Amino acid sequence: MRSHHVLILSLLAMLMVGCNGIMSNGKSTLFVDLTVVAKALGRNEMVNTQLASAEKQLNEQLKAIAIDLNKQVKDKQKTLTKKSKDKDKQRVNEFAKQAQQTMQNRKSEAQKKINQLKINLVNKFRDDVKAVAEPIAKKAGAKSVMVVSADALWFDSSVDITDEVIAKMREVK
Repeated sequence: MRSHHVLILSLLAMLMVGCNGIMSNGKSTLFVDLTVVAKALGRNEMVNTQLASAEKQLNEQLKAIAIDLNKQVKDKQKTLTKKSKDKDKQRVNEFAKQAQQTMQNRKSEAQKKINQLKINLVNKFRDDVKAVAEPIAKKAGAKSVMVVSADALWFDSSVDITDEVIAKMREVK
């Protein structure tokens, strides 16, 4: 029984030490909803416009590559006749497969570029929000700012600085 009390006291001590950063001022961690900030500032539309423009440009490049590769394949196929040897036909077929693989590779590269652009735009936005949220949090005596996500089941609205961040970012514009 005595070891049971020691265990409980130890757990309570760990909880108090572990919660010290969270409970010290009641607002050690503040929250920002990036989705709300992005919508309020029109950044979501800006990101979507930039992504759409990049996708359009890459699709135009892919279309040009496809046209060129198809022309090359057709040119090779035109060299074949009914009297062409199987070896020659096989070479043309292999060339067609290589052209198809090249096109697939280019499509994959284009998709990677779009994904990287999206990551860069989101990271830039997060950095912009961080630059505004950090001084707000420090002024409030907070130790951290978290992004509202699906992981946050609930939090008190008094620790939400989303509106302050939006207002400050509008001032900076």
